[in-house]
Amino acid sequence: MEISFIIVCCIAGKLKKAASIWRESMSKLRLVLIGNGMAGMRTVEKIVEKYPDMFEITVFGKEKHPNYNRIMLSSVLQGDTALEDISIHTSSWYTDHHIDLYTDEEVTRIDKDKKSVTTDKHTTVFYDKLIIATGSNPFILPVPGAEKEGVLPFRTIEHCRYMIEASSRMKKAVVIGGGLLGLEAARGLLHLGMEVNVVHLGSYLMDRQLDETAARMLQGDLEEQGMTFLLEKQTEEISGENSRVERVHFKDGTSVEADLVVMSAGIAPNKKLAEQSGIETARGIIVDDEMKTNVPDIFAVGECAEHRGITYGLVQPLYEQSAVLAARLTEKENKKYEGSLLYTQLKISGLDVFSAGSLEENNTTRTMQMYDEVHKIYKKIIIQDEAVQGAVLYGDVRQQRKLLDLISSKKILSDEALQNLMVSSGAEEKIVESLPLHAHVCQCNSVSKEEIIRSVQEKGCSSTEEIKTCTKASGSCGSCRPLVEDMLAYIQSENFNEYPSRKTLCSCTDKTEEEIIKRIQEQQLDTVQKVFEASGWTDTEGCPLCLPAVTYYVEMMYPEKRSAADRTSTVVENTDGTFTFTVQLYGGEITPQELLKTAEAAEKYHIASLQLTPEQRLQFSGVRKKDLSGLIRELGMNLLTTASFTFKPARTMPEMKELERNRRPVTEAASFIEKKMENLPFPYRVRLYTGFSPEEKEEMQKQDFGLLAGDGGWGMYVGEKLLYAASGRQEVITLMLALIQYYREGAKFREPAAEWAERVNFVHIREVLFDPEMVDVLLNRLDKERKLQDSQVLTFV
Repeated sequence: MEISFIIVCCIAGKLKKAASIWRESMSKLRLVLIGNGMAGMRTVEKIVEKYPDMFEITVFGKEKHPNYNRIMLSSVLQGDTALEDISIHTSSWYTDHHIDLYTDEEVTRIDKDKKSVTTDKHTTVFYDKLIIATGSNPFILPVPGAEKEGVLPFRTIEHCRYMIEASSRMKKAVVIGGGLLGLEAARGLLHLGMEVNVVHLGSYLMDRQLDETAARMLQGDLEEQGMTFLLEKQTEEISGENSRVERVHFKDGTSVEADLVVMSAGIAPNKKLAEQSGIETARGIIVDDEMKTNVPDIFAVGECAEHRGITYGLVQPLYEQSAVLAARLTEKENKKYEGSLLYTQLKISGLDVFSAGSLEENNTTRTMQMYDEVHKIYKKIIIQDEAVQGAVLYGDVRQQRKLLDLISSKKILSDEALQNLMVSSGAEEKIVESLPLHAHVCQCNSVSKEEIIRSVQEKGCSSTEEIKTCTKASGSCGSCRPLVEDMLAYIQSENFNEYPSRKTLCSCTDKTEEEIIKRIQEQQLDTVQKVFEASGWTDTEGCPLCLPAVTYYVEMMYPEKRSAADRTSTVVENTDGTFTFTVQLYGGEITPQELLKTAEAAEKYHIASLQLTPEQRLQFSGVRKKDLSGLIRELGMNLLTTASFTFKPARTMPEMKELERNRRPVTEAASFIEKKMENLPFPYRVRLYTGFSPEEKEEMQKQDFGLLAGDGGWGMYVGEKLLYAASGRQEVITLMLALIQYYREGAKFREPAAEWAERVNFVHIREVLFDPEMVDVLLNRLDKERKLQDSQVLTFV
């Protein structure tokens, strides 16, 4: 074909142009997509948006239609959306992007050696890269009569059209399966005027996503709408004369009339083609973190793919996989898929149901619940280690975006903050105003609050439809549309005062510090290199601005992967070839025996003098290289690290006239805290000052943290401000350790303690410290880090 084209162009006197076009077509890689569904086409869409000339793309779909939004079929059935409105890509879109689309044509063979695919209509296409996105198949119960006319799943446009048409001439419908899709289908059939019985094997509805309380509330509301439920029923047979369904029979001997039976008992990944082609499968097609199969140049994405033993059937994980695969195929960005946070939202008009995270309860979790019978509102939050692990909301789901953010970030919350999540809708703060800028308003398409604000401010969007076109918010499952509407109303109101200024971490990346932290958490990036690869760093070595910041965040979140080399470096080489180091004196105190031992060692190795540092530590300088190891061994004392961002030596300054009476508790407190924090990573250099007399208060307020002992107790300071007055030494040590750990976990890199406290709010910090369980969690994390740090071998030279 290419040669004929050149000949024609030659005749027209356009040889040079023809040759150029031919070379261009030959330079493109051939990308073939098996499956014209949402996951595969989102991958293609991301590729052609940024790199339209990289691939020659061919798409095969076994349905007759271009790509459409399968998630919205239940909304079509319920009368909320028209069929023509669920199209994602029209036929002209494929043409405009030079994509060859084969509809109503199924790929039946993959030849891995020849790198080709063949269809049921004998079309053969060769590929350089192949994507398998065959989705999943609805599970049809293997019972007698399942093949009868009037028995069908709810999966495609054809199924939806059949059900709409059948409702005009049939009366009784049975939906087998009381899960998410089954209930949405049942509500649609009810809307179409049919009598609906929902059959469910479990003792309550949506038993994989809800607890029993929420499920019973849901059942009651659906019964009020006209639905009937047959729970704990196992289907045995479907019967009917003349090959048409008339009745559904159960194993307990009961039965129910049916003109239409909708099977909604689950889905199974469509892996048949991959299995036949020798591609590794288990429950689905096994892929790695780049969506690669075990066969070179063959990838899988969407419901057919199995990643780390998990298959996904919700749109958000599929889109997250698509983004990773598009980045991998274009080789422009090193992204990894680390799995997704699962959540569920029922799409039935008038009913608000939401669940997310793990709802498993055991002896390590605790639960907060709120039940308002009058307004039919139920909220349940499962907490582990003072962070939200899972949640169920019924009746009032406006906190869902905040809860998703809390579950994914594993942020520690005070009991008061958790209680605020339980507040009923009448007294609740305005959700859109309280959401942080990075929070996702549209979870399916990962559209943040900031992106929506920018679409209005910078791109002139003035309606929810324009926002959807611009950002894709509400463009998938549609459940976030009310929140998008609230966002738009808020932006256009007089109360709006959020004008996001986007400041990237450094010139190596286009990501903000908050985005990088969130990515490390959500994608479980446990090395600096993984962060750089997943975030598209332009300089893969990093720079002086980003490298220490990313290193700190990774080390704080994954202490087991931490390298202690930088913080345990204790010796400095001088320009004359000698060495300097400082002996650690915890609390600024040394015993007579230690002082004598130090003097003898200094004399033995010809150290002319020792220096007392401003931090009340002893410094050795002018040490010859040949004497260094021997001197350190003979001293037998820990040395101070030379790293910048660590816990600096604690200073103790009890007033001289009170020295004998008050020196011991002050130095013991300083020494204990210092040993706990020694050589751990910090976001900034931190100094602790401990003292006794009021005269020392002014000096103490110049430090990051301070302890001021007195006859009436201990004052805890952050910068200039008194945070708390503790009654005794043990209490103040416990709370100070928890406070410093909370700062380490929550501060931004290079953020001094006083600035962090102002940003977080002193009231909130007090709430954390006054919660014994939260203090225990912080101290347990600190102890684990301490043990990890102590297990590492210190290298002195």
